[in-house]
Amino acid sequence: MRTTAKLNLTLLVLLLLSPAQVSAERRGREDLITALVNAPLRTVYSDNGAADATVTAVTTEDTFRKDAAEQVRAILDLGPGCLPLLIAHLDDQRLTGATFDGGRYRHAPIRVPVGHVCLDILLHATSGQTVHYADCADDGLGACVRAGYYFRPDVLLRRRGVGTMRQIKARWDRAYWAKQVRFEYPAWLKRG
Repeated sequence: MRTTAKLNLTLLVLLLLSPAQVSAERRGREDLITALVNAPLRTVYSDNGAADATVTAVTTEDTFRKDAAEQVRAILDLGPGCLPLLIAHLDDQRLTGATFDGGRYRHAPIRVPVGHVCLDILLHATSGQTVHYADCADDGLGACVRAGYYFRPDVLLRRRGVGTMRQIKARWDRAYWAKQVRFEYPAWLKRG
């Protein structure tokens, strides 16, 4: 009987600690997104045909290597666990240090919402034909991404922009839970 009592007590302690641990882990992950919002991102998204800017590849002095801001790396270092976090923030409207200078904003760049930065990271950290076109050589905004999985950096200044962000978030969420996208650490980044 003593063994049963000890086992029950152990289970009770584990049950009481688990929600607190889950909550702390969730807060820690949320802090990663807040750090991304506050990061000194210098990425400039553009409307031109070669709009290849991404927060996952910042040019360094070493021409053979690309790097990313430590806040971006911290998210990528979660591995597959970063996908639900990024998807959860696709409709996050907080503005970042990244800018967009395309279209009518060519001479007056605007700040980009963290939802678009999360989309940028997602696109470069996933693979799967549901979202990505295979062997695509296009470039520019939204290139090689299937319809319904991309929104522009200026989405919040467009009619129904928030609705667009939410629709795309829902599509990504469905694709993730259906296992139609998988995590892939960006090949150009060295780990650690």
